[in-house]
Amino acid sequence: MGLPQQQQPPHRLRILLVDDHADTRDLLERLLSSRFEIVTAACLASALAAAERSVPDIVISDIGLPDGDGVALMRELHRRSGVAGIAVTGYAIENAKAFREAGFVNWLRKPIQLSELLDALTAAQLEPRTAPVVGLSTT
Repeated sequence: MGLPQQQQPPHRLRILLVDDHADTRDLLERLLSSRFEIVTAACLASALAAAERSVPDIVISDIGLPDGDGVALMRELHRRSGVAGIAVTGYAIENAKAFREAGFVNWLRKPIQLSELLDALTAAQLEPRTAPVVGLSTT
């Protein structure tokens, strides 16, 4: 009679949360951390470094970052790993095609509601992950 197999805990989605506004970043981390594994970054450079250490399943990124913009960040992360993203911005999205091409599958306008963000995360999980593009770099 063999020993019962130990059940692996279910995979918690790893979310890379990028926002230069510390209060917003901290609040979103607190709200989401009971459901997801959250890795935070305050700028484009730290987000790229965090994604290098541990590839996220989904990216939530502010568009206005101190050292670049969230569209460039998402474009690079999507190119590297095929990850889907959710843009968070205080401004209207004027070029939805550019956002989609960068890898954003949804965008939310600040102030966001937790229910909206959770719905967007659910939808992002259903997006097929695209294969990374090897040998090309936008940085």
